[in-house]
Amino acid sequence: MSSTPSLQEKSAHVGTNDPERLEGIAEDFEVFKQTEDGVNFRTVGWPMATVIFLKTIFALGVLSIPAAMYTLGAVGGALSVIAWQALNTYTAVLQGDFRNNHPRCHSIADMAGVVGGPIMKELTGALFIVAYVLLTGSGIVGVSIGINALSHHAACSVWWSVIATVFVALAASVRKFHQIGWLTWIGFASIFIAVFILVIAVTTRDRPAAAPQTGDYEFGFYAMAYPGFAAGMVASCTIFVSGAGTSAMLPVISEMKNPRDYRKALFICMGIVTAAYLSFSLVVYRWCGKWVASPSLGVSPLSPNIFPSITDNLYRAQVKPSKWSATASPSPVSSSAPASTST
Repeated sequence: MSSTPSLQEKSAHVGTNDPERLEGIAEDFEVFKQTEDGVNFRTVGWPMATVIFLKTIFALGVLSIPAAMYTLGAVGGALSVIAWQALNTYTAVLQGDFRNNHPRCHSIADMAGVVGGPIMKELTGALFIVAYVLLTGSGIVGVSIGINALSHHAACSVWWSVIATVFVALAASVRKFHQIGWLTWIGFASIFIAVFILVIAVTTRDRPAAAPQTGDYEFGFYAMAYPGFAAGMVASCTIFVSGAGTSAMLPVISEMKNPRDYRKALFICMGIVTAAYLSFSLVVYRWCGKWVASPSLGVSPLSPNIFPSITDNLYRAQVKPSKWSATASPSPVSSSAPASTST
């Protein structure tokens, strides 16, 4: 078992439950201490911690949720998003409280050491190393695919992967979260804007890109769906995993100026993530129905013409509202789908 004392043990040792005195005692056991003599790692305020959390949680998983919506239905999918993200938030609260009661814990592996001893610590650490290697690899592959799709350069995907690996290594070599705070702002903003453009793009098309472009077709939008066990579990797990990266928040707590502000940053982060996941996925599913792709990048061809298309439709919405409402006003059955479609 770990020798790291909890705050309860420290309060029993000093014979007081005074919060201010216990806070000073807890500071003595922190992984990083605020200092002016050496390197001060405790430089992350709760606003920056919120952005780091957002960059950690809000990812391309949002693009897989619309396909899960088709399996579960709009109502079932929406309830699943709310319930699973509430569970993820509760889990993150438990993790943060445990960490703050055992300030020497820097990661889940350290927490496992407190609960199960050195063997459990090493086993958990090995599992997380494997998980992070897989996540890093998927990120590198994603960057290479994205650059390869946007570029007409003769370089192959392998070279783009090498370049992505170099940039990932450079970013990972930074010692403090505070020093890469600007990068998390850019990262979160870029992916949020990219997904937002996709959501707008699907509403500017007459019908989904994957649907038959002529004639009648089944739209496939359902308020309630009745999936089989396997399909329902896969859809539910997809929604759960999209916000289940809260364990990566723990190292950030150790570098916060006041680790007790963790809950404040967590609740803001998960509130934004839940609202974004819910609204984005429902809009994409509403306009694509059964023809939604997973990931949703395939529901609308993101060509160079996408920006003129969006701006042109927004212009018509402001200048000619009567014509706009007559041609693109949504109804219980989308005007982009034939009247014979199932809803």
